[in-house]
Amino acid sequence: MPNYKCPLCAKFVSFSDNAKCTKCGRIFHPDCAKGYDPKCQNWLCHTCTTPPAALKTTNAAYKSPGSPGVTFMDASATSSPSSLTEEMRLLREAITTVCTEMKSLREEVVKLNSVIGEVNKRMDTVELRVTAVEEKLNAHATARAQDPAVTELIAQLKSELNDREQENLLNDIQIAGLPETSGAVLIL
Repeated sequence: MPNYKCPLCAKFVSFSDNAKCTKCGRIFHPDCAKGYDPKCQNWLCHTCTTPPAALKTTNAAYKSPGSPGVTFMDASATSSPSSLTEEMRLLREAITTVCTEMKSLREEVVKLNSVIGEVNKRMDTVELRVTAVEEKLNAHATARAQDPAVTELIAQLKSELNDREQENLLNDIQIAGLPETSGAVLIL
């Protein structure tokens, strides 16, 4: 599949996401194409909709929507050596900008990788600590379940505690029929 460049911004156009003029067949970015509607089957570019006399008087330079401040010339409008030199200079500036952005992106990715490495180390230590705690918990549970003397002692202590609570309930006295007065001391 051939690579197409948008005539307005001179950047490559995705084959799946483009605006194609039904009259001349040129392919544009959807953002560059004025009045383009993906639902419309019969879209015409600005060249095909503008009368030929008006096209000769318009400026052939277009601003790139993706790169503010970078202007590209329409190659079909002029082909003088000075305009090609200007086009090359603008392209060189755009490539320099992209290289600078890629360098800063690489630096950010390196920083992100180091932070992720630190987080991974911390997660590994947390996992080791959790595993150690789980092993200790399982060891204590196993020891309690395996020692019948401990289980018997726990059952005996529960029984004694229950017996003492029953004795305390039997010793409770309820006094009825005496009037209560405010501020009276009931315990002597």
